[in-house]
Amino acid sequence: MNLEALSRAKRIAVLGNTGSGKSFLSKRLHELTGLPLIHLDNEYWGPGWTPRPDWEKRQNELARGESWIIDGNYFRGGEARLARAELFIFLDRLAPLCALAAVGRNGKKRSDLPDYLKEHFGRGFFQGLLFSIFGFWRKGRRRILALKEGLPGAFLRLKGSRAANALLRELEERAAMIKSA
Repeated sequence: MNLEALSRAKRIAVLGNTGSGKSFLSKRLHELTGLPLIHLDNEYWGPGWTPRPDWEKRQNELARGESWIIDGNYFRGGEARLARAELFIFLDRLAPLCALAAVGRNGKKRSDLPDYLKEHFGRGFFQGLLFSIFGFWRKGRRRILALKEGLPGAFLRLKGSRAANALLRELEERAAMIKSA
């Protein structure tokens, strides 16, 4: 794992499919590093699952911050975020596992969404969710891997939840060592 890049980074972009664990990892990174946490889903969605009209401007404003962990993909309007991040963490998890995780959170309160939005797993929502997850696996994943070469910061690809959990364990151990020193 690239703990050195993670330890030095003040701006971290966490990327990955729906249900890949972006929000979970981002919350734990926030707890361990103290960096401000921004969930892009929270910023993007307005009432009734409608995109906010000022989205691109808002995303660029968020990216101007001195330090942050920004969780989410949203490439449209995300040039400032991609240009300013010092570390990119890509959660590269298999699409069927992402789908199971996304369905498993049905009915649970999500801290990465505004309070006025709830996921309702009706037939249309479920079909849209699956389309999004498997579409990301085919296209979004390739896009992130292609972007990797042109990104200014370090790139950490975590294949599956075991890799993400191992990274968190290493960070926790490092934090404990620093605290006890």
